[in-house]
Amino acid sequence: MTSNNHPTPNTKSIATNTTNSYKSNRNSDIQLSKSLSWVLRHAAPSVGLQLSPDGYVPLAEILALHHPRFRTKDNKPKYTVEDVIRVVKNNDKQRFRLEFRYVGGRGGETAAASSDDDDASSSSSSSSSLGTENSGGTLPKNHKTCGNNDINNIGSSDKGARDSKRVLCIRANQGHSLQGLEADQLLSPLTIEQLSNPTLSIIHGTSFKAWEEHIQHEGLSRRKRNHIHFATGLPSRQTTTVGDTTKSDNNNNVPPISGMRSSSEIYIYIDGAKCANDGIPFYQSDNGVILTAGVNNEGMLPTKYFAKVVHATSGRTILWEKEES
Repeated sequence: MTSNNHPTPNTKSIATNTTNSYKSNRNSDIQLSKSLSWVLRHAAPSVGLQLSPDGYVPLAEILALHHPRFRTKDNKPKYTVEDVIRVVKNNDKQRFRLEFRYVGGRGGETAAASSDDDDASSSSSSSSSLGTENSGGTLPKNHKTCGNNDINNIGSSDKGARDSKRVLCIRANQGHSLQGLEADQLLSPLTIEQLSNPTLSIIHGTSFKAWEEHIQHEGLSRRKRNHIHFATGLPSRQTTTVGDTTKSDNNNNVPPISGMRSSSEIYIYIDGAKCANDGIPFYQSDNGVILTAGVNNEGMLPTKYFAKVVHATSGRTILWEKEES
């Protein structure tokens, strides 16, 4: 009998290493997503980045930041363009959007669409002047955008866009606290007809604590953000797209992409027709979130615009003292 001299592979060790590698990569992607949200929604000016009116900045400038969120301990770039593309593609809430854009750098030069070791965070003046066209204005007909549906079209093999005068830029779709952004450019305004459509659900999810302590008395507040956020469906129901004439299917277990925490304990339904009648601007982001800045400088949406308030678990309607119209 011939003996087998080949060592038996340690399948348990291989499986453990594979699992650990997966967890490490997943944790890295989560950290990258959080860092992108932080810089694009809240911190761009403080690290020397200048966003366009609709929230874009060249991706290379973010990757080159000399900030602990984007640098390793030995001061090398922590992430690559491919890392960002993967995170944008796989983000369950579709928080970000990638787009090739014209960028007017110093002396009219175009910025490179890849990361390097240059310090892009030294001052706001180092950030490229980002526009939607060579001379500003609307996007040219051949501009290229990239959401989650077509993100596979962007990558290192996309030579056409990379060889042109456009560079890969990124923005957060919503959730900003930064000033200076133009809502009409960052978001899609809802028409009176869309906002008044009875098939459109506008729902804010919150906690018992927040409802009891202030929302039932004062209404909703945007707080430190630019807008109050709403979902177009419940976490256990099908989301409703603006303009869709089909109501949400209670038996369809497809949650809204974004706009509400799945842990919400209270659902506040908004009277869209009343908001439209009173001229309150509402918008929708690329990832389907409905937003409004409210009705005054404090960013409040009073309780008179609440259609109903529902207990998330039991489904029972909650009564409250509604503000008079």
